[in-house]
Amino acid sequence: MNAFGGPPAPGPQRPAADLVVRVVAGEGDAAAAEARRLARLHELQLLDTAAEPMFDRLARLASQVAGTPIALISLVDAQRQWFKANVGLQGTEQTPRAVAFCAHTIGSDAMFEVADAQADQRFADNPLVTGEPGIRFYAGVPLTLAGGERIGTLCVIDRQPRHLSAGQHAQLVELGRTVVHAIELREQARRLDGALEALAASEAKYRLLSDALPIGVYHADGQGRGTYTNPSWQETAGLTHAQSLGEGWAQAIHPGDRAELFARWSEALAREQRFSMRLRMQRPDGAVRVVESRAQPQRDDTGRLIGYVGYAEDVTERQAAQAALERSNAELRQLYELTPAKLHSIDTEGRIVTVSEAWLDRLGYRREEVLGRRSVDFLTPASREAVLSEHLPQLWSRGRSDQLPLQMVHRDGSVLDVLLSAVLVVDDKGRPHRALAVVKDVTEVLARAAELRREQAARREIERQATELERLAGERSHMLDLLAHEVRQPLNNASAAIQSAGALLAAKGEQAASARLERAQGVLAEVQGHVENTLALSALLADAGGAGGAGGAEGAGEADRGAAAAAVPAAPEEEADIDTVLAVAVAELPVAERGRVAVRRLTAARTALMDSSLVRLALRNLLGNAVRHTAPGTPVQLCISDSEAPLALCIDVTDQGPGLPPELLPRLFERGNRVRHADGRTSHGLGLFIAHRALRAQGGELRLLHSGADGTAWRLVLPQGGGG
Repeated sequence: MNAFGGPPAPGPQRPAADLVVRVVAGEGDAAAAEARRLARLHELQLLDTAAEPMFDRLARLASQVAGTPIALISLVDAQRQWFKANVGLQGTEQTPRAVAFCAHTIGSDAMFEVADAQADQRFADNPLVTGEPGIRFYAGVPLTLAGGERIGTLCVIDRQPRHLSAGQHAQLVELGRTVVHAIELREQARRLDGALEALAASEAKYRLLSDALPIGVYHADGQGRGTYTNPSWQETAGLTHAQSLGEGWAQAIHPGDRAELFARWSEALAREQRFSMRLRMQRPDGAVRVVESRAQPQRDDTGRLIGYVGYAEDVTERQAAQAALERSNAELRQLYELTPAKLHSIDTEGRIVTVSEAWLDRLGYRREEVLGRRSVDFLTPASREAVLSEHLPQLWSRGRSDQLPLQMVHRDGSVLDVLLSAVLVVDDKGRPHRALAVVKDVTEVLARAAELRREQAARREIERQATELERLAGERSHMLDLLAHEVRQPLNNASAAIQSAGALLAAKGEQAASARLERAQGVLAEVQGHVENTLALSALLADAGGAGGAGGAEGAGEADRGAAAAAVPAAPEEEADIDTVLAVAVAELPVAERGRVAVRRLTAARTALMDSSLVRLALRNLLGNAVRHTAPGTPVQLCISDSEAPLALCIDVTDQGPGLPPELLPRLFERGNRVRHADGRTSHGLGLFIAHRALRAQGGELRLLHSGADGTAWRLVLPQGGGG
């Protein structure tokens, strides 16, 4: 097996006549051409022959020109490629044709180049790429004979991805022609049975071709003494061929570079390694040229160092142009970065390559955090999707984008509204290679516009609410006047008359009639309670400016909720006697029910900050509900206690009734709840609504502590200052 895992080298050379390929009907011209190519290859009698200095030297020169560690002269047989000359793959004679890069090269007359084999789907899985020798870069020139047969290649290989320069490309093509000439000269020499004479002719041909090369070529012996320079080298150095031989070449080196050159050249000679250096050459007339010099060790068949072959390429104009370009780019970059506009530029992969200081300042990033990242990384997800799916493709195809509304993300996570415009930059062949973008920050403009719209909408809503509140206030005032003057007084008169009549009948022993009047008195008292609640509700709504008290918007109309949202609870400023407020609330119950209320004190406080009329109103409704919905004679608990966090007075009202209907719980404090109770009574929810509003109007709170089959417990919370 060979070093690449290919098949063993074949036996002795087969005559060309034995290798004629039969063209089967239907196989076409390609098969016929391949048959002719193989026949011509075997006719040359080059396969499996010993190494020859002429081809080895050409391979080394190709390695020097390309600057690669590997250079080969390969011949492509039917199932294999065999190396006539081998630089850098000692011990390897051939590889299978199925995996050979050179098999692709002979497909056309042009150079075949693979910049990165790992990134090329044709070669990514090739064992010569995934294993030894680890090919990443390949460039091959087809060896085309005079008859048009492409028998093999002159190729250079590197283990790193790269590209050939235009000069290297041209030089390799010329060297490929030289190899073909050498092959043809060898064939002629073989046919004339003059092997030595053919070799001399080949050397002369090589020298002739070397003399015609546009770059300087030189040879040196094992001690570094010059043995040959071509006319291009002599022209660059300003020396004749004779002057360049021996130690004479050193006089062409610029004095400022001599020490470094001698040190590096001596080190390469001592280690028998390749030499590479950019240096200056100074002609006798004082003109200075910058050259790129490379040299490769030359060894005999035993591996002994016998000299160096190298080239010196004049790169003066190229270096000057590069320096000018770098200065221009630096000036442009400085101008770009210092401009007050928010700018960035991206490459064809969408990655940021330049960015202005204004851009960085507005988004809060440092330059090193931005360069090399994708520009879409600084967009919100929605803007990123729009750019990737729509805007970027349009930019690369149309050449510009204008005023794109996007959102960018600040380093602190905040979002900026921007308008982005971009223009495409193309190279001298019209191919896009960069896009320049300007970002206009419109965050504050849009925010001010949105704020203006909100203010206008709020103003219209306030005007609508004011009109509605004015209407409601008028209606409530009318209702209050109606109830106060047209309903309450007649009811009071009727109640007094019924009470008096009942007393007279009871005194005369008319118990049945007296009992009926007592029931009528109860019904009338309930009606009076409803009227009083209605009047109290009207007063609460009127006092809160139509909003129903401090923050109590439950059950109110739209106007109530709007005004309630802006209302501020009015904390009482005066203290009231707690026992007096409780006594008055209990006294408002029917006489027969007052004894059911049991008062329990858990605080020593005698007075508290409260609006006594509102607290009395809330207690009257809660106590009235308690005695109305529990069995006669069942006690109702009234408990007074303190709360420290927050500081407040708590009044609990607890009964032993059946509890609140479940359907009432989600809307306890809504006005107008009609609920049918188990005893057949219907409540309208007005009492709870009023009690809730009465507490909220003074900064307090009404809480439902418990409701179930064993009774209902309410708590009135009255803040007493200290942040309560």
